Amino acid sequence: MYKIKFFIIMIIVFIGIFHSCVKNDISTARIGQTYNVVKITEPPIIDGILNDACWNEAFAAALVLSRDGSRPSYPTSVRAVWDEEKLYIGFECQDPDAASTEKERDGPVSIQEYVSVYIDANADSVSYAMIEVAPTAAVYDAFVLSRRNSGFNKILASWNCEGLRVSVSVYGGGAQPGTEDRFWTVEMAIPFHEFVTAPRSPPGDGDIWRVNFYRMELTDVKEFSSFAPTGSGSGHKTDKFAWLYFRRISNGTGKKSNL
Repeated sequence: MYKIKFFIIMIIVFIGIFHSCVKNDISTARIGQTYNVVKITEPPIIDGILNDACWNEAFAAALVLSRDGSRPSYPTSVRAVWDEEKLYIGFECQDPDAASTEKERDGPVSIQEYVSVYIDANADSVSYAMIEVAPTAAVYDAFVLSRRNSGFNKILASWNCEGLRVSVSVYGGGAQPGTEDRFWTVEMAIPFHEFVTAPRSPPGDGDIWRVNFYRMELTDVKEFSSFAPTGSGSGHKTDKFAWLYFRRISNGTGKKSNL
């Protein structure tokens, strides 16, 4: 009798552990790709050079090919940190020819090489801010309304991110097409007051937004890279956006880019 009771108890324990594991797997699948953005005390100087101490506190995340998650021909890394006023983002793009001729604000930045960030501050997959930056430092910013991943979106190009600061450095011959380069870097400082859909501004420790980081490269063939793969060449896939976790204290796991 004792052995039977013991056997039944063991079965119950096993079932409980099994269901717990399944639940954890489901939770992990729902969470998806994440980026932990840590709070800093000293903001970076927005000069397009990623040599500020705060960038060493950030995790350097590698972008992958947007269509299938494989390694791109020309790697890109991205870092993000925050303080009480702004979200700071730094891109580092390996590129033998950082090519763009666009110089106007809100010009057609995306028809040539660029990097971009998509930020869904209330994580509703319906509205988000988009900021594109060319190697020439030209900026295109807009607010986007999406019909929950139906493929339809409306870009409100008249929206400008007031107080946005952007700087770019090209290491080589410069941003003009046909020059020989090694890589280019981008620094952005995005004021929190521009995220009108955010639950609170500035965010607090543990707040969760959605985000994706993106790059289009045209040196050899058209290549789309992103932090969270979208299954296509488009970055406008809100259900594929990563989760952006705001952390108040650095965990010391920042890594330098290997570009």
